[in-house]
Amino acid sequence: MEDNNKRLKAFNFFQAELPKFEETINRKDYVYFGADNLAPQHWLDYYNYSPTHHSCISAKKDGVIGNGLFSDTPENDLRLQQANPMESVYDVFVKCATDILLFGGYSLNVVWSRDRDQGIAEFYHIDFSKLRSGKSDELDRVKEFYYCADWRNIRKFEVKTLPAFNPLEEKPSQIFYYKPYVPSAFYYPSPDYIAGVGAINTEVEIGRFHLKNIQNSFHPSLFVSLNSGIPSSEEREDIYQHLTNMYSGSDNAGKMMISFNEDKDHAPDITQISNNTNDGLFDTLNDMVKTNILTSNRITSGLLLGIRDGGSGLGSNKDEILVAYNHFLNTVIKPIQQQLLDGFSKVLFLRDGQPIDIFIEQNKILDINDEDNE
Repeated sequence: MEDNNKRLKAFNFFQAELPKFEETINRKDYVYFGADNLAPQHWLDYYNYSPTHHSCISAKKDGVIGNGLFSDTPENDLRLQQANPMESVYDVFVKCATDILLFGGYSLNVVWSRDRDQGIAEFYHIDFSKLRSGKSDELDRVKEFYYCADWRNIRKFEVKTLPAFNPLEEKPSQIFYYKPYVPSAFYYPSPDYIAGVGAINTEVEIGRFHLKNIQNSFHPSLFVSLNSGIPSSEEREDIYQHLTNMYSGSDNAGKMMISFNEDKDHAPDITQISNNTNDGLFDTLNDMVKTNILTSNRITSGLLLGIRDGGSGLGSNKDEILVAYNHFLNTVIKPIQQQLLDGFSKVLFLRDGQPIDIFIEQNKILDINDEDNE
């Protein structure tokens, strides 16, 4: 009879690995954005699947775009001034604000007039996640960018080369690529929340775990014995591998384990381990994760997202909200706004042929009647 020890199989626990943000230079004409060239796509997934992170980005976006974009020119409302035949300057501004919050930078497709003396004819937002940087020359200048509709499938979607922004370049359609300085990164920026990626992924996995437990009727993990004989070593290995693929990770919460036996008389004794502490564990972990996500997004008070502390009402926290938003506005929102305004001021100057001072009308955090403040 086969040694009993050979019937047992140890499952390796799933090891979570986060996508690394790094610039990789290889034989390709473009520089990889992340180790797998999909860093922006991963950041989009974080935004789509983490409720706390999604709320943080949305709150920052509302603050950055404010109540409108204006200038010191006679036609000062840039919500009514066209950037291109389909969009106003403010429409393009809002899209770029979303990109800088998600990816750390933004891009414009600038189209020059046929007569260069007439300046820029029109400009469009171009999705930052779909651009990759070309390699720099000996003067550290990037002369081209590469665009693909889906970098996950470059065999199906063509990779197109586009010239970098340069008034002396002959090609009229160019890429204005804005990225702030990032230590140890030359080609690509990184978003403000980059240090919170682990917490964001943890929140996503917690949500998946609870969802799968509900779908599996909260059944506990099981050790299942198959008492119809012992398959060959090769067959057992195939079954183990199949079960590992099926039941590892948070998507398979509440699943089972398995062993093979000659018959019921040779089945192992099973002792179920109580997991009554899981609810408290996940509550503590969830609170810690939310705090880390807020911190990585530089949101100092959950009240800015509508998260109440200690069940207290809005009125009792009014002063705290005002103080928190004022700090948030001056330390987070205005610096991001300035990055956007710097780029748009330059493009509008080259379009209109004169310096232009543009500014954002800031939001009011609370719309409270004067008598309520008395």
